[in-house]
Amino acid sequence: MAILPTPEPTPTPVPTPPPLPEPKPMREPDPERLPDEDPVPNPDENDAPPKHGL
Repeated sequence: MAILPTPEPTPTPVPTPPPLPEPKPMREPDPERLPDEDPVPNPDENDAPPKHGL
């Protein structure tokens, strides 16, 4: 009976990492939405009526 050479162990396949999601395209800012950089106006200054003649 012939002695067969021991087969080399098959290397386990390395799982490929999932592909990175494509970067979202820059879309135009909504005209309804103000940019975050804009300072929020003081509501007290806007709501107070102008004090003319006081």
